[in-house]
Amino acid sequence: MSRNQRKIAGPVASTPYILFTDKLNKPAKLKKRRDGRKDDEQRQIYVKLGVTSQAKGSAYLEMGQTKVIVSVLDPREIPKQNRKSLDGEIQCELKYAPFACQGKSSAELGANEKSLSIALKKSLLPAVCRHEFTNFQIDILIYVLQDDGSVLSAAINCAGLALIDGGIPMYDIITSTTVGVQGDRILLDPTASEEDICKGSSCFNAEHGIVVAARLESHAQTTEFYHIGYILPEKFKKISEYIFSKNEDIAKIVKQALVQKVKEHVVKKGNKDEASN
Repeated sequence: MSRNQRKIAGPVASTPYILFTDKLNKPAKLKKRRDGRKDDEQRQIYVKLGVTSQAKGSAYLEMGQTKVIVSVLDPREIPKQNRKSLDGEIQCELKYAPFACQGKSSAELGANEKSLSIALKKSLLPAVCRHEFTNFQIDILIYVLQDDGSVLSAAINCAGLALIDGGIPMYDIITSTTVGVQGDRILLDPTASEEDICKGSSCFNAEHGIVVAARLESHAQTTEFYHIGYILPEKFKKISEYIFSKNEDIAKIVKQALVQKVKEHVVKKGNKDEASN
């Protein structure tokens, strides 16, 4: 069957018209979210470190139904470098599994992968002590197994854990939180369906959008601020303070995972010493 060359292909980042229908706008008007959470309630988070034996460092993270696995490869010398760089480089590559999300074309997924990879790199650069591996590059591979919203925050949180698991020197623990805005409502850790609603508004003047912030926990420094939609500056300030407070809750979970990893390592080493004696 021949392809219709006259058919106009819409832009990859265009918003489907069905997002503006009353049917899909109903969840934003409900008193309760579809999964029963309150507006300021985070989904359950599960974290496991050292899941990939071939990588220098790795981590697996679940935020509700969003599932991400990250592998950090050994530092390698930057090829064809004309001059010696004082700081090392970080290369981030985010890829979706074929079954990660439904209803999106390969072109749209490719555009999302590229934009999220760039945002992820910008988030991690200030957190890594790049002067420790001069003229070397660290490759960070992110594989999204399932995307049910807040995938960038999940990737940033998981990548930070994978870097620590790999022994990469870092200035601080990095955490990230996503919120969705629909009118007067601010939804913490939105699902994929909630993100679609927040990205498209039925009212032209209504505030709507997605905000993602990454932050260094002890230094209280923001490494990335990612925004899609229309939000007034007054509310932006309120949202920023809200996200930073929620990042502290994520940091507690990250610290617990790191402490658990150290305990497992100590027990494993003790068992080896007893076996050798």
